[in-house]
Amino acid sequence: GAGGRREGGGGRGRSGAEAPPAGGQRPRELRGGSEGARRRRRCEETRKVREGRRAAGPLPLGTRLRGRSCSEVKWRPPPPPPPSPQVAAETPQRSEVKTRRELSFQPGAVPRSQLQEFPAAIPLDTRQLILAANNVSYLPAVELSFLADLVYLDCQKNLLGDDLDFTFIGVAKLVYLDLSFNNLTQVTFGTFSQLLSLVVLKISDNPNLVAIEKDAFANNTWLRHLDVSRTGLTFLDTSTVRDLPNLRFLGLSDNPWHCNCSFLDFITWMADSNVHFPDADNITCYTPKAFRAWKLPAAEVQLRSSCLTQLHKQDYIFLCFVGFCIFFAGTVVAWLAGVCAVIYQVHTSKGEEDEEEEDAVT
Repeated sequence: GAGGRREGGGGRGRSGAEAPPAGGQRPRELRGGSEGARRRRRCEETRKVREGRRAAGPLPLGTRLRGRSCSEVKWRPPPPPPPSPQVAAETPQRSEVKTRRELSFQPGAVPRSQLQEFPAAIPLDTRQLILAANNVSYLPAVELSFLADLVYLDCQKNLLGDDLDFTFIGVAKLVYLDLSFNNLTQVTFGTFSQLLSLVVLKISDNPNLVAIEKDAFANNTWLRHLDVSRTGLTFLDTSTVRDLPNLRFLGLSDNPWHCNCSFLDFITWMADSNVHFPDADNITCYTPKAFRAWKLPAAEVQLRSSCLTQLHKQDYIFLCFVGFCIFFAGTVVAWLAGVCAVIYQVHTSKGEEDEEEEDAVT
């Protein structure tokens, strides 16, 4: 029986695969083939799993983090929630137009080039408009009036001239205005009279600016910062700035001030006011030649001594002499007038007596 089983086993081994050798070791060729098959099966299974995940969408957070350590996980803050429709409707949308080449532009900004004129197609809700370092020579009042929400306007380093009267009539909300480095020649009442909310005004570095009218800032009662440095101003009326209740900063340096008796009142106001004058060491007199390069406090002392009346002993003696002469001359004139009146009276009375005697004789 044992021999028959051995023969049967041998028959099965001959009819099928060759029996493994002693010790359970399979041939190298068979091991390599089975390992390659297993790898191919694993790759196929992995590919099917990935395709299934891709079709099913992202896995839950717990499934994605399964088997990963805490040091490998990078936490990201959640994105902010979108604003509610009511808040979004109440929040004003701000547009900023920047035209200098070196600046990045916001959506809807004008092309990147030096402008020759005021740009068109500016968003009507623009609040900050920067036109600095261009060649704009004219600001159209009509186009500006469309920007009713404008609060910040920077037009420095352009070619703006003296035709700015009533230019800003439609931008009553304007708070900041920079017109420095232009060609302004004068400031009148109509230049800024409509800017009732103006707080900062910069008109420095306008070498042709030679006159500011007395009531130029009469309506700008909120004006806090005013810079007229490096212009052609030689005189500034005291009431022009004294009547600004909120003024805290006034730039006056490097102007050709004419220090005469008319300017003494302004120098005195500067010494008594609470306004800050930046670069005060460069606020000096230019004319007359005797006061050139004098600082205003030193000029004030000299002007007071020369402009205000100061009497000395000789002046009092002279005044007494003049008074005595006037009194003596008046006395003499009164005596002569009295003598003349008496003579006239005597002559008149004698004539009347002669007439009465003639009438009596006849």
